Amino acid sequence: MDFDYEGLGIRVESSTESHLAWLEEVLCPQFERVEVTHPRCRIILTTSATKRRALAERTANGPLIDLFVMDDFVVSGRRSPSTKPLIVNEEKTETIVSIDGSDIEIVAEPECPSIRMMLMRVVRELATNHLLARGALLLHAAAFVLDENGVLILGPSGSGKTTLLLAALGQGATYVANDRVFVRGDTAVRGVPTIVSLRAGTAAYFPRFAARLASSGFKHRRTIAECAPPRFPARDKARLLTPRQLTRLLEVNSAATTRLAALMFPSINPAARGMRIEPLSAEMAADRSSTMPFAPHALKKAAEVLSLEHRSHKPNVAEQCRCLTSVVPAFEVVMGEGAHQEVSLFRRFVER
Repeated sequence: MDFDYEGLGIRVESSTESHLAWLEEVLCPQFERVEVTHPRCRIILTTSATKRRALAERTANGPLIDLFVMDDFVVSGRRSPSTKPLIVNEEKTETIVSIDGSDIEIVAEPECPSIRMMLMRVVRELATNHLLARGALLLHAAAFVLDENGVLILGPSGSGKTTLLLAALGQGATYVANDRVFVRGDTAVRGVPTIVSLRAGTAAYFPRFAARLASSGFKHRRTIAECAPPRFPARDKARLLTPRQLTRLLEVNSAATTRLAALMFPSINPAARGMRIEPLSAEMAADRSSTMPFAPHALKKAAEVLSLEHRSHKPNVAEQCRCLTSVVPAFEVVMGEGAHQEVSLFRRFVER
């Protein structure tokens, strides 16, 4: 199965078709599902308890090396002394990543519950480093398209990004991303596939969505076809979904890219009522945006492992954010009780 992400061709091979079907659901449409004549790298998924144990022995007591960048931490694994191939044992997920140039093998036991997540993270990290090497700006943000206008929602975990995104999607917006985006040039945005994390209580703001979620049986490590409705609807608790599962529940479309018309910086104020939207100066928006990228030092370390090219220069994130906010208007969105019902206010600001 071949994918393309901004010119990076990746071929993924597995004898288990359901793993590939799940990967396609998670990656697309942000990744294009196309036939790649000359892929830049090949990823092979191997399920073998014997091979995993043998490779794990080669990493015993080895030093830690960074593999993946998450929201605010880096996933590390123990590496082998040899780099031909470089073998990394991610002990928490019980998976092995063997890297030999552009050939990457992921090895796990047949029933390993984390094998699909490891596959997605390897593909995503390669794509992330591909765009970072080309000077793109990676932001911790959600994104949607409303009336042909692209909107970024920027903020740390817990600031209300997902609540605001769900409210916009409930108004018929098109989904682009829920946690990470790349910005290239002044306003071009491409979503980065991530698992959707719903905090306990978030779905309750949207009763129709909450009811469909509770009866769906959706689980982030399964394809939609593999999920079965539960005997008893689930309570409103923290949930993880794939982007495809989220958009299916909300009955909205997805898009890989958009052009930015506005930046939104949400915050939650339980003492307030409704939604208040106020303009932010370009300077203040730039300062806030520059705190949203993933840690530059972490990105550099992770890129040393899962990167197909050398990053010749360190990007000036602050300058990139200043360029972005100089051409895209920014707004502070304060959300209080009932704010999710007032998302139609967006249109007044986005369409300016």
